[in-house]
Amino acid sequence: MRTRLYARDPLGLRHEYWAAAADRPPPHSDVAQCCNNTRTRLDALLRCVERLYARDPLGLRHEYWAAAADRPPPHRAATRAATLYKFVRLSGELVCAALLPAYLRALAALAVPVHTWALLARRDALSAHHLLTALARYYTNLRVDPTPFSEHQHSSMGATAIVTPAARPGKLLVRQEEVEAMIAALKLIAAVAIQDEAACASICENLQWDAVNVMFGLICCHVPIQLKAELCLTLGALGSTASTAPRVWCALESAQLVSPTDEKRALTADLQEVECRMEDYPLSRAFVSLLLSLCRAGGLPRALGAGTRAPGLAPYAHHVLARLALPAPHRPHADPARRWQVQRARCIASQVAWSLAPYAHHVLARLALPAPHRPHADPARRWQV
Repeated sequence: MRTRLYARDPLGLRHEYWAAAADRPPPHSDVAQCCNNTRTRLDALLRCVERLYARDPLGLRHEYWAAAADRPPPHRAATRAATLYKFVRLSGELVCAALLPAYLRALAALAVPVHTWALLARRDALSAHHLLTALARYYTNLRVDPTPFSEHQHSSMGATAIVTPAARPGKLLVRQEEVEAMIAALKLIAAVAIQDEAACASICENLQWDAVNVMFGLICCHVPIQLKAELCLTLGALGSTASTAPRVWCALESAQLVSPTDEKRALTADLQEVECRMEDYPLSRAFVSLLLSLCRAGGLPRALGAGTRAPGLAPYAHHVLARLALPAPHRPHADPARRWQVQRARCIASQVAWSLAPYAHHVLARLALPAPHRPHADPARRWQV
Protein backbone atom coordinates (compact mmCIF):
# COMPACT_ATOMS: atom_id res chain seq x y z
CA MET A 1 0.00 0.00 0.00
CA ARG A 2 2.84 2.39 0.87
CA THR A 3 4.47 1.64 -2.54
CA ARG A 4 1.35 2.72 -4.37
CA LEU A 5 0.87 5.72 -2.07
CA TYR A 6 4.23 7.30 -2.88
CA ALA A 7 4.52 6.11 -6.51
CA ARG A 8 3.21 9.51 -7.51
CA ASP A 9 4.14 12.15 -4.96
CA PRO A 10 3.67 15.66 -6.42
CA LEU A 11 3.96 17.23 -2.93
CA GLY A 12 7.23 15.51 -2.08
CA LEU A 13 5.92 13.94 1.10
CA ARG A 14 8.44 11.12 0.82
CA HIS A 15 11.16 13.53 2.00
CA GLU A 16 9.68 13.42 5.52
CA TYR A 17 11.05 9.90 5.89
CA TRP A 18 14.58 11.22 5.38
CA ALA A 19 14.28 14.51 7.28
CA ALA A 20 16.28 13.24 10.25
CA ALA A 21 19.25 12.39 8.00
CA ALA A 22 19.20 15.71 6.16
CA ASP A 23 21.80 18.42 6.64
CA ARG A 24 19.05 20.71 7.89
CA PRO A 25 17.00 18.91 10.54
CA PRO A 26 13.25 19.61 10.89
CA PRO A 27 12.21 22.66 12.90
CA HIS A 28 12.39 22.24 16.67
CA SER A 29 8.77 23.34 17.03
CA ASP A 30 7.57 20.36 14.96
CA VAL A 31 9.53 17.92 17.10
CA ALA A 32 8.27 19.57 20.28
CA GLN A 33 4.69 19.49 19.03
CA CYS A 34 5.00 15.79 18.22
CA CYS A 35 6.42 15.07 21.69
CA ASN A 36 3.69 17.11 23.34
CA ASN A 37 0.99 15.24 21.41
CA THR A 38 2.49 11.89 22.42
CA ARG A 39 2.79 13.04 26.04
CA THR A 40 -0.84 14.18 26.06
CA ARG A 41 -2.05 10.84 24.72
CA LEU A 42 -0.02 8.86 27.25
CA ASP A 43 -1.26 11.10 30.04
CA ALA A 44 -4.85 10.51 28.92
CA LEU A 45 -4.24 6.74 28.82
CA LEU A 46 -2.80 6.71 32.34
CA ARG A 47 -5.68 8.82 33.65
CA CYS A 48 -8.16 6.43 32.03
CA VAL A 49 -6.46 3.52 33.81
CA GLU A 50 -6.67 5.42 37.09
CA ARG A 51 -10.37 6.20 36.71
CA LEU A 52 -11.25 2.75 35.40
CA TYR A 53 -9.67 0.79 38.26
CA ALA A 54 -10.38 3.25 41.07
CA ARG A 55 -13.38 1.07 41.90
CA ASP A 56 -12.78 -2.52 40.90
CA PRO A 57 -15.32 -4.82 42.58
CA LEU A 58 -14.45 -7.70 40.23
CA GLY A 59 -10.72 -7.50 40.95
CA LEU A 60 -9.76 -7.05 37.32
CA ARG A 61 -6.58 -5.23 38.33
CA HIS A 62 -5.05 -8.60 39.21
CA GLU A 63 -4.77 -9.36 35.49
CA TYR A 64 -1.96 -6.81 35.26
CA TRP A 65 0.10 -8.84 37.74
CA ALA A 66 -0.71 -12.37 36.52
CA ALA A 67 2.70 -12.74 34.88
CA ALA A 68 4.41 -12.12 38.24
CA ALA A 69 2.30 -14.68 40.12
CA ASP A 70 3.68 -17.96 41.40
CA ARG A 71 1.31 -19.89 39.17
CA PRO A 72 1.61 -18.50 35.64
CA PRO A 73 -1.52 -18.15 33.49
CA PRO A 74 -2.43 -20.68 30.76
CA HIS A 75 -0.47 -20.59 27.54
CA ARG A 76 -3.20 -18.75 25.64
CA ALA A 77 -3.34 -15.96 28.21
CA ALA A 78 0.42 -15.83 28.81
CA THR A 79 1.09 -13.32 26.02
CA ARG A 80 -1.66 -11.00 27.20
CA ALA A 81 -0.53 -11.28 30.83
CA ALA A 82 3.07 -10.54 29.84
CA THR A 83 1.97 -7.44 27.91
CA LEU A 84 -0.10 -6.10 30.81
CA TYR A 85 2.70 -6.68 33.30
CA LYS A 86 5.20 -5.06 30.97
CA PHE A 87 2.92 -2.01 30.81
CA VAL A 88 2.99 -1.73 34.60
CA ARG A 89 6.69 -2.48 35.07
CA LEU A 90 8.33 -0.74 32.13
CA SER A 91 6.12 2.36 32.01
CA GLY A 92 7.80 3.65 35.15
CA GLU A 93 11.24 3.24 33.62
CA LEU A 94 10.39 4.86 30.28
CA VAL A 95 7.95 7.57 31.35
CA CYS A 96 9.20 11.15 31.31
CA ALA A 97 9.11 13.43 34.33
CA ALA A 98 5.97 15.25 33.20
CA LEU A 99 4.05 11.95 33.11
CA LEU A 100 5.31 10.66 36.46
CA PRO A 101 2.31 11.87 38.54
CA ALA A 102 -0.13 10.24 36.13
CA TYR A 103 1.85 6.98 36.20
CA LEU A 104 1.99 6.91 40.02
CA ARG A 105 -1.77 7.52 40.22
CA ALA A 106 -2.42 4.74 37.71
CA LEU A 107 -0.14 2.39 39.65
CA ALA A 108 -2.02 3.28 42.84
CA ALA A 109 -5.30 2.28 41.17
CA LEU A 110 -3.72 -1.04 40.10
CA ALA A 111 -2.19 -1.82 43.50
CA VAL A 112 -2.54 -5.41 44.70
CA PRO A 113 -1.04 -7.31 47.64
CA VAL A 114 2.57 -8.53 47.43
CA HIS A 115 3.31 -7.72 43.77
CA THR A 116 3.02 -3.93 43.95
CA TRP A 117 5.24 -3.76 47.01
CA ALA A 118 7.74 -6.06 45.30
CA LEU A 119 7.83 -3.62 42.39
CA LEU A 120 8.42 -0.68 44.74
CA ALA A 121 11.06 -2.55 46.75
CA ARG A 122 13.58 -2.21 43.93
CA ARG A 123 16.24 0.46 44.42
CA ASP A 124 15.55 2.65 41.40
CA ALA A 125 14.15 6.12 40.73
CA LEU A 126 10.56 4.96 41.36
CA SER A 127 11.16 2.78 44.38
CA ALA A 128 9.53 3.31 47.75
CA HIS A 129 12.99 4.10 49.13
CA HIS A 130 13.43 6.98 46.69
CA LEU A 131 9.93 8.38 47.21
CA LEU A 132 10.05 8.28 51.01
CA THR A 133 13.64 9.53 51.15
CA ALA A 134 12.66 12.47 48.95
CA LEU A 135 9.83 13.31 51.37
CA ALA A 136 12.29 13.17 54.28
CA ARG A 137 14.71 15.52 52.51
CA TYR A 138 11.90 17.93 51.74
CA TYR A 139 10.96 17.94 55.40
CA THR A 140 14.57 18.55 56.45
CA ASN A 141 14.91 21.51 54.09
CA LEU A 142 11.45 22.93 54.82
CA ARG A 143 12.34 23.29 58.49
CA VAL A 144 15.27 25.50 57.42
CA ASP A 145 13.36 27.50 54.80
CA PRO A 146 9.86 28.25 56.17
CA THR A 147 8.50 29.88 52.96
CA PRO A 148 9.74 27.68 50.13
CA PHE A 149 6.92 27.74 47.63
CA SER A 150 7.29 29.94 44.60
CA GLU A 151 4.33 31.99 43.46
CA HIS A 152 4.95 31.30 39.78
CA GLN A 153 3.59 28.25 38.00
CA HIS A 154 6.17 26.41 35.92
CA SER A 155 5.17 24.48 32.83
CA SER A 156 8.13 22.09 32.71
CA MET A 157 9.40 19.85 35.41
CA GLY A 158 13.04 19.53 34.58
CA ALA A 159 15.03 16.36 35.09
CA THR A 160 12.82 14.67 37.65
CA ALA A 161 9.45 15.14 39.24
CA ILE A 162 10.62 14.67 42.82
CA VAL A 163 13.86 16.64 42.91
CA THR A 164 16.17 16.12 45.82
CA PRO A 165 16.35 19.54 47.52
CA ALA A 166 20.06 19.12 48.25
CA ALA A 167 20.73 19.01 44.50
CA ARG A 168 19.24 22.46 43.95
CA PRO A 169 21.57 25.28 45.01
CA GLY A 170 20.39 28.46 46.65
CA LYS A 171 16.93 29.08 48.06
CA LEU A 172 14.60 26.09 47.96
CA LEU A 173 11.66 26.72 45.65
CA VAL A 174 9.19 23.86 45.50
CA ARG A 175 7.32 23.99 42.23
CA GLN A 176 3.70 23.06 41.67
CA GLU A 177 4.73 20.11 39.50
CA GLU A 178 6.73 18.68 42.40
CA VAL A 179 3.74 19.08 44.71
CA GLU A 180 1.60 17.12 42.25
CA ALA A 181 4.26 14.42 42.08
CA MET A 182 4.40 14.20 45.88
CA ILE A 183 0.62 13.91 46.07
CA ALA A 184 0.69 11.12 43.49
CA ALA A 185 3.47 9.33 45.40
CA LEU A 186 1.44 9.58 48.62
CA LYS A 187 -1.59 8.09 46.86
CA LEU A 188 0.55 5.15 45.78
CA ILE A 189 1.94 4.62 49.29
CA ALA A 190 -1.58 4.77 50.75
CA ALA A 191 -2.90 2.27 48.19
CA VAL A 192 -0.08 -0.17 48.94
CA ALA A 193 -0.63 0.21 52.70
CA ILE A 194 -4.34 -0.57 52.34
CA GLN A 195 -3.80 -3.57 50.07
CA ASP A 196 -0.78 -5.11 51.79
CA GLU A 197 -0.59 -5.22 55.60
CA ALA A 198 3.00 -6.47 55.54
CA ALA A 199 4.05 -3.57 53.34
CA CYS A 200 2.23 -1.17 55.66
CA ALA A 201 4.21 -2.50 58.63
CA SER A 202 7.47 -2.27 56.67
CA ILE A 203 6.85 1.37 55.79
CA CYS A 204 6.03 2.32 59.37
CA GLU A 205 8.84 0.38 61.02
CA ASN A 206 11.68 1.43 58.72
CA LEU A 207 13.77 3.78 60.85
CA GLN A 208 15.71 5.10 57.87
CA TRP A 209 12.54 6.43 56.24
CA ASP A 210 10.75 7.41 59.50
CA ALA A 211 7.72 7.88 57.25
CA VAL A 212 5.08 8.54 59.92
CA ASN A 213 7.02 11.29 61.72
CA VAL A 214 8.13 12.84 58.43
CA MET A 215 4.55 13.07 57.18
CA PHE A 216 3.31 14.66 60.39
CA GLY A 217 6.26 17.03 60.22
CA LEU A 218 5.35 18.06 56.67
CA ILE A 219 1.79 18.80 57.82
CA CYS A 220 3.27 21.29 60.29
CA CYS A 221 5.36 22.96 57.56
CA HIS A 222 4.41 25.64 55.08
CA VAL A 223 3.02 23.40 52.33
CA PRO A 224 -0.14 23.66 50.19
CA ILE A 225 -3.37 22.58 51.83
CA GLN A 226 -3.95 19.86 49.22
CA LEU A 227 -0.62 18.25 50.12
CA LYS A 228 -1.48 18.39 53.83
CA ALA A 229 -4.80 16.70 53.13
CA GLU A 230 -3.12 13.93 51.15
CA LEU A 231 -0.60 13.45 53.96
CA CYS A 232 -3.47 12.94 56.42
CA LEU A 233 -5.14 10.41 54.13
CA THR A 234 -1.87 8.52 53.73
CA LEU A 235 -1.33 8.46 57.49
CA GLY A 236 -4.85 7.12 57.87
CA ALA A 237 -3.97 4.28 55.51
CA LEU A 238 -0.72 3.58 57.39
CA GLY A 239 -2.58 3.51 60.72
CA SER A 240 -5.43 1.30 59.55
CA THR A 241 -4.02 -1.90 61.11
CA ALA A 242 -3.85 -2.89 64.75
CA SER A 243 -0.05 -3.20 64.62
CA THR A 244 0.62 0.26 63.18
CA ALA A 245 -2.16 2.34 64.77
CA PRO A 246 -0.32 2.87 68.12
CA ARG A 247 2.71 4.27 66.29
CA VAL A 248 0.53 6.72 64.35
CA TRP A 249 -1.34 7.74 67.52
CA CYS A 250 1.97 8.54 69.28
CA ALA A 251 3.26 10.51 66.28
CA LEU A 252 -0.02 12.42 66.08
CA GLU A 253 0.27 13.39 69.74
CA SER A 254 3.93 14.41 69.33
CA ALA A 255 3.12 16.61 66.33
CA GLN A 256 0.60 18.61 68.44
CA LEU A 257 -1.65 19.29 65.48
CA VAL A 258 -4.55 19.82 67.87
CA SER A 259 -4.12 22.28 70.70
CA PRO A 260 -5.83 21.47 74.02
CA THR A 261 -6.55 25.20 74.37
CA ASP A 262 -8.09 27.64 71.92
CA GLU A 263 -4.67 28.67 70.67
CA LYS A 264 -4.70 29.52 66.98
CA ARG A 265 -2.07 27.24 65.46
CA ALA A 266 -1.63 24.05 63.43
CA LEU A 267 -4.98 22.70 62.20
CA THR A 268 -6.96 25.53 63.75
CA ALA A 269 -4.90 28.14 61.90
CA ASP A 270 -5.24 26.26 58.60
CA LEU A 271 -8.99 26.02 59.11
CA GLN A 272 -9.54 29.69 59.85
CA GLU A 273 -6.95 31.28 57.58
CA VAL A 274 -6.86 28.96 54.55
CA GLU A 275 -9.85 26.65 54.30
CA CYS A 276 -12.50 29.21 55.23
CA ARG A 277 -11.03 31.59 52.67
CA MET A 278 -11.08 28.84 50.01
CA GLU A 279 -14.62 27.82 51.01
CA ASP A 280 -13.39 24.24 50.80
CA TYR A 281 -12.15 22.04 53.64
CA PRO A 282 -9.97 19.22 52.29
CA LEU A 283 -7.65 19.14 55.32
CA SER A 284 -10.53 18.99 57.80
CA ARG A 285 -12.15 16.12 55.92
CA ALA A 286 -8.83 14.30 55.68
CA PHE A 287 -8.14 14.74 59.41
CA VAL A 288 -11.56 13.32 60.22
CA SER A 289 -10.77 10.37 57.95
CA LEU A 290 -7.45 9.90 59.75
CA LEU A 291 -9.12 9.75 63.16
CA LEU A 292 -11.81 7.41 61.89
CA SER A 293 -9.18 5.04 60.48
CA LEU A 294 -7.25 5.04 63.75
CA CYS A 295 -10.39 4.43 65.81
CA ARG A 296 -11.42 1.50 63.63
CA ALA A 297 -7.96 -0.09 63.78
CA GLY A 298 -8.15 -1.23 67.38
CA GLY A 299 -8.36 -0.14 70.97
CA LEU A 300 -8.28 3.55 71.69
CA PRO A 301 -5.19 4.80 73.63
CA ARG A 302 -6.73 6.09 76.84
CA ALA A 303 -3.28 7.03 78.23
CA LEU A 304 -2.39 9.17 75.21
CA GLY A 305 -0.70 12.41 76.25
CA ALA A 306 0.06 11.29 79.80
CA GLY A 307 2.79 13.42 81.34
CA THR A 308 2.18 16.52 79.23
CA ARG A 309 -1.57 16.95 79.68
CA ALA A 310 -4.58 15.14 81.05
CA PRO A 311 -4.47 11.70 79.36
CA GLY A 312 -7.16 10.77 76.89
CA LEU A 313 -8.63 11.91 73.62
CA ALA A 314 -10.53 14.94 74.88
CA PRO A 315 -8.57 17.50 72.75
CA TYR A 316 -9.35 15.59 69.56
CA ALA A 317 -13.02 15.21 70.49
CA HIS A 318 -13.23 18.93 71.24
CA HIS A 319 -11.52 19.89 67.98
CA VAL A 320 -13.71 17.64 65.86
CA LEU A 321 -16.97 18.52 67.54
CA ALA A 322 -16.54 22.21 68.44
CA ARG A 323 -14.39 23.39 65.52
CA LEU A 324 -15.48 21.12 62.66
CA ALA A 325 -18.85 19.42 63.10
CA LEU A 326 -20.99 22.04 64.83
CA PRO A 327 -19.86 25.11 62.80
CA ALA A 328 -19.90 23.21 59.48
CA PRO A 329 -23.49 24.06 58.42
CA HIS A 330 -22.82 27.76 58.98
CA ARG A 331 -19.55 27.97 57.02
CA PRO A 332 -19.48 28.93 53.33
CA HIS A 333 -18.93 26.10 50.87
CA ALA A 334 -17.99 26.55 47.24
CA ASP A 335 -19.51 23.11 46.56
CA PRO A 336 -22.74 22.68 48.57
CA ALA A 337 -22.59 18.90 48.10
CA ARG A 338 -19.48 18.78 50.32
CA ARG A 339 -21.15 20.59 53.19
CA TRP A 340 -22.34 17.36 54.75
CA GLN A 341 -19.11 15.45 54.32
CA VAL A 342 -17.74 17.24 57.36
CA GLN A 343 -20.71 15.95 59.36
CA ARG A 344 -18.90 12.63 59.54
CA ALA A 345 -17.02 14.40 62.32
CA ARG A 346 -20.01 13.82 64.58
CA CYS A 347 -19.39 10.09 64.39
CA ILE A 348 -15.74 10.61 65.31
CA ALA A 349 -16.59 12.89 68.22
CA SER A 350 -19.13 10.40 69.56
CA GLN A 351 -16.67 7.54 69.29
CA VAL A 352 -13.89 9.47 71.01
CA ALA A 353 -16.19 10.71 73.77
CA TRP A 354 -17.45 7.19 74.41
CA SER A 355 -13.88 5.90 74.73
CA LEU A 356 -14.03 6.66 78.46
CA ALA A 357 -16.92 4.20 78.89
CA PRO A 358 -15.95 0.55 79.53
CA TYR A 359 -18.13 -0.92 76.77
CA ALA A 360 -17.84 1.91 74.25
CA HIS A 361 -15.55 0.05 71.88
CA HIS A 362 -17.87 -2.98 71.78
CA VAL A 363 -20.96 -0.87 71.12
CA LEU A 364 -19.40 1.29 68.42
CA ALA A 365 -16.94 -1.01 66.66
CA ARG A 366 -18.96 -4.23 66.77
CA LEU A 367 -22.58 -3.05 66.82
CA ALA A 368 -23.14 0.50 65.59
CA LEU A 369 -20.58 0.87 62.79
CA PRO A 370 -21.15 -2.54 61.08
CA ALA A 371 -24.95 -2.31 61.47
CA PRO A 372 -25.71 -0.76 58.04
CA HIS A 373 -23.83 -3.58 56.31
CA ARG A 374 -25.53 -6.49 58.13
CA PRO A 375 -28.70 -8.18 56.82
CA HIS A 376 -31.96 -7.30 58.59
CA ALA A 377 -35.23 -9.17 58.28
CA ASP A 378 -37.04 -5.94 59.11
CA PRO A 379 -35.35 -3.03 57.24
CA ALA A 380 -37.04 -0.53 59.55
CA ARG A 381 -34.95 -1.81 62.45
CA ARG A 382 -31.64 -1.36 60.63
CA TRP A 383 -31.27 2.19 61.88
CA GLN A 384 -32.41 1.50 65.43
CA VAL A 385 -28.98 0.06 66.11
